[in-house]
Amino acid sequence: MAHLDEYLRDIEVCRIPELRAQLEPLESGKIRIGEIRTDGSQTDTTQEHILWLKRWIADYEAIAAKLRGGSLADA
Repeated sequence: MAHLDEYLRDIEVCRIPELRAQLEPLESGKIRIGEIRTDGSQTDTTQEHILWLKRWIADYEAIAAKLRGGSLADA
């Protein structure tokens, strides 16, 4: 079970904080993300990235909760 303890620590100490650090400048408007389409038009995709980051954070938080509770069966 030591590997699960290491995974939990990685989630809590590295992954979630890193995702939150990526999320903050997007939500505050400091950074915008976009793409250039094949026709040359530009599209702002910041909200899509915000939603993905929030989803990843929620997924990692759910996995961490299962690991803390000793059950990974439903994660």
